[in-house]
Amino acid sequence: MQRVVITGMGCVSPYGVGIPALAEGLARGRTAIGPAPDPGDDAFAGTRVAPVAPPPPNPRVPAHGWASLDHCDRMAIWAADEAVR
Repeated sequence: MQRVVITGMGCVSPYGVGIPALAEGLARGRTAIGPAPDPGDDAFAGTRVAPVAPPPPNPRVPAHGWASLDHCDRMAIWAADEAVR
């Protein structure tokens, strides 16, 4: 078994980008859960979600590269960037 050392944390959540945004949202007791946007399909009626808004472009990624990334990639880059700072 190998040992792992965690040297930083990064977060993209429904509260925003960064650990401070998450901590503030939790400390204030705000809920991030709400009704799902209406997709026009009754299969999702009543569904509750915690949507994460698209994060802004990361200054460490060239604009042409950022445009080619999907939502999950963008969130991962922001979280990793915060973790290594």
